[in-house]
Amino acid sequence: MREIHEDDVAQQEQNRAQRESHIQLLLAEAREARELEASLRREENAQTAAFNQTFLSLLGQLPPPPLDVPSPLDLSCSPCSLLSSPVSPAPPPPPPPPPLPLLPPGEEHFLG
Repeated sequence: MREIHEDDVAQQEQNRAQRESHIQLLLAEAREARELEASLRREENAQTAAFNQTFLSLLGQLPPPPLDVPSPLDLSCSPCSLLSSPVSPAPPPPPPPPPLPLLPPGEEHFLG
C-alpha cells in the first residue's frame, strides 16, 4: 500500500512539473507575441510619421490657389448663394428621330 501511495505522490509531482513547464512556455510565447506586436506598432508609427512628413512637405511645395477661385472654407460662397446667381438656361433637347416606316402585310423583312 505504501508503494502505491509513493507512486501517486511521484505521479502528482511529475504532473505538477509538467503543468509548471507548460505554463512557463505559454508565458514565454505571450511575452514574445507582445514584443513582436510592440515592434510592429513602432514600425507602423515610424512609417506613418514618414508619410505624414512627406505629405506635409509636398503640401508646402504646392502653389497657392488662384485668387478668383473661392476657398472651400469660405462660408460666403454657400450652395444657396450659388443657386440664386443668374445661370443661363440649358439648351433644349434634340428632336426625336423620325419613326421607322411600316411594311405592308406580307412583306416581312427577316435579317439573316
